[in-house]
Amino acid sequence: MNDLLPPSVGKGVSFWRLPDVAYSYPAAIDAAGTIAAPLLAGFAITLAALVITSPGDLLLPDLTLTLLVSSAVALLAALQCAFWARQYVVTPSQITEWWPQLQDPSADNKALWDQLRQEQWAHHGLMKLWSRRMDVTYNAGIVLLLAALLVLLIPRSSITILRVVAIVVAAAATVGELFWIFGQSTRLFPKLRDAVKKPENQPYVPK
Repeated sequence: MNDLLPPSVGKGVSFWRLPDVAYSYPAAIDAAGTIAAPLLAGFAITLAALVITSPGDLLLPDLTLTLLVSSAVALLAALQCAFWARQYVVTPSQITEWWPQLQDPSADNKALWDQLRQEQWAHHGLMKLWSRRMDVTYNAGIVLLLAALLVLLIPRSSITILRVVAIVVAAAATVGELFWIFGQSTRLFPKLRDAVKKPENQPYVPK
């Protein structure tokens, strides 16, 4: 059933909508949204509870609490977006498995093929839509959490050298995460379609 071939739609034109991102992109979105995001949200909520119970030890407890709550909300939103994106992850073989009548070579299934093609294209578009939303909320949640850690480390009273080191590390992590997010939309992170054109990524053909 997985070997079913759809009707031709023209030379050089794919019947199915082809992935324009890495093949494992849906799996990465699923892992980040359903595993990493809930764990980080739980961490943010735990820290928020500690801030509420011990505000006197912090220089900026209200700002810290605001950043932690915002981070938890953003990460939980990422979980929801990942759930919605996962609903629309489907391969052509999975689609055709639902329609056994396509195996009948004598049947006129053109209308059904057209319907399935339209549905697969729509699935892919909705998967990308919710994946982008997951990216935005997940990245926002991480930046807010790192910023909360940075503010959380600033003491109300005297400061030690090791605390200064910890603050610098937290600040560097926050800036690094912002640079990482910015790099995703620039040429700092090569896209798949650009990578396949590079000579070093061409398949080896024995002479």
